[in-house]
Amino acid sequence: MRFFLYSVSIAFVHTVSVSYAQNLISNGGFEDHGEIKCMSCYHLNGKYPSVVYHWDNMGWACFLYDKDYKLTSDEKRWNPFEKMSPYEGKAMIQMQYSPGCGAMGCISYLSAKIKEPMKVGNLYEVSIWLFIEKKREADPEWADNIGIALLPEKLSNKYDLKVPAIRVDTVIYDTWYQAKWFVRPLCTSKYMMIGAFRNDYWPKSKSFADVQYFIDNVSVTQIAEEKAEVTDSSIYYCSLYDPEKNPTLAPGVDNPIMLFETNKFGLTLEHKAVLDTFAVYVKKYPNLVFEISGHTDSIGSENLALSQNRAKAVLKYLTEVCQLPEFRFIITSLGSKNPMRSNNDEVGRAMNRRVEVRQLNISLSDVFYRNALQTMEENHYAKTFSYLNKWLLKSMQSEHIILLFDPRFEILQKDKRWALIEKKSKKDIAVLNIQTMLS
Repeated sequence: MRFFLYSVSIAFVHTVSVSYAQNLISNGGFEDHGEIKCMSCYHLNGKYPSVVYHWDNMGWACFLYDKDYKLTSDEKRWNPFEKMSPYEGKAMIQMQYSPGCGAMGCISYLSAKIKEPMKVGNLYEVSIWLFIEKKREADPEWADNIGIALLPEKLSNKYDLKVPAIRVDTVIYDTWYQAKWFVRPLCTSKYMMIGAFRNDYWPKSKSFADVQYFIDNVSVTQIAEEKAEVTDSSIYYCSLYDPEKNPTLAPGVDNPIMLFETNKFGLTLEHKAVLDTFAVYVKKYPNLVFEISGHTDSIGSENLALSQNRAKAVLKYLTEVCQLPEFRFIITSLGSKNPMRSNNDEVGRAMNRRVEVRQLNISLSDVFYRNALQTMEENHYAKTFSYLNKWLLKSMQSEHIILLFDPRFEILQKDKRWALIEKKSKKDIAVLNIQTMLS
C-alpha cells in the first residue's frame, strides 16, 4: 500500500511509531443515521444529510445499507448482504459508477466536513475501508480512480467534475481492505470527498457495465511526527482546488440551518449572524442559485403556513438587509413533510423546526426562464420581459431558438416588446451559425 505526503509535493513515505488521535470525521462508520424508509427516497433534493448524519451525497446515489433495514421485494435485487457484510458494525455505504449515464457517466461522491481543519504542516493519517466488487464487463481502469480529495472549500457536484485527488495505489477485489494515506496539507483542508475521480485520461468509454463498491470506517487523525523518508514525489498545488482558478470545479457551501422555537418565525440575532456570513459567500459567486426551505415539527395544524412564514423571513433578510437579488432564491414550504430527525422526542422536534438554505445545481438562466413563465401566468408582463432579457444575457446562444418556438409565450407576441426579444434572439442565432461555419 502506498502512503502519500501532501507537503511541497505528494510523496511516498515510510512512518514508524505513530500515535493515533481523535477521528476528525464524524460518523465515519455510518452507524448514526435516521430511519431508512426506502433505498432511493432520500437521495435527491438535499435529503441525504437528514438520513446519513454528517455526510452529503453531493446529489446522486451513495446508498446507505444497514443490516437492520428490511429490503422490499423490489429492492432485494440490490441486496449486497448475500455476499458480504459491513467491515464493522451494521452500516456501510454503496458507491456507484454508471458509464452510460449522461454525457460523461454518473459517479457518486460522498463528502463530509472535517471537525477541525487539517492545518498546514501537520501530519495526518487518512483511512477508508473498501470492498470493490469484481465485474468482468467493467471498465478495467475504473477502480484505479477510487480515492479521496481534501478540500479547502466545499464543492458542488457537477457531472463533469474533475477534482485533483489522491487515488488508491492498490486495487483488491471482493474483500474488505484498508486504503491509507499519510497527508501533510499544503493549505488548510476543511472537507473530504470520496469517489472515483475523473481526469483528462479517464473515463474513455461509455460502453462498460455499471459497477459499485462499498466504504466503511472512514477516519482522519492527526499523528505524531516521528520519521518520514521521502522516496517519490509529484508536484501538487492547493490552487488546483480553487473554483476560481479551476473552472471544472463548482463552489459549494454548507447549508445554513436556522432553528426556531415552537410557532415562531421571527429571526433572532443568531439567525442574522448566520445569514450575514452566508451572504458574503453568495456575493462572491453571483451566478449561483439557492433554495430556501421552511420546515416545522409534526405538532400543530398550521404547519404549512408556519414553514412558509419562516422561509419568507429568511428571504426578506437576505434581500432587504444583505441586498441580494430575490431571483437567486427559490422558496419551498414543506411543513412537517421532510423532518431532519425523528419527531418522537423534543431533541428531534427542535431540529425539525428550521429553515435550510441549499445550493441548487441549476443555472441562473434556468431561473430567469422559470420566472418569466411564472410572471406571465400572473399577468405581470413587464416583469416577464425583464426576465426574458436577463435570460438572453445569461443563456447560451444555441438555446435562444427555444424561446422563439415556445408556445407558452405566444400571448406575448402581440406586445411590441416581443419584437425586440425576437430581434435579439435571431441576431444571436445568426452569429452562432456564422461561428459554426467558420470553425
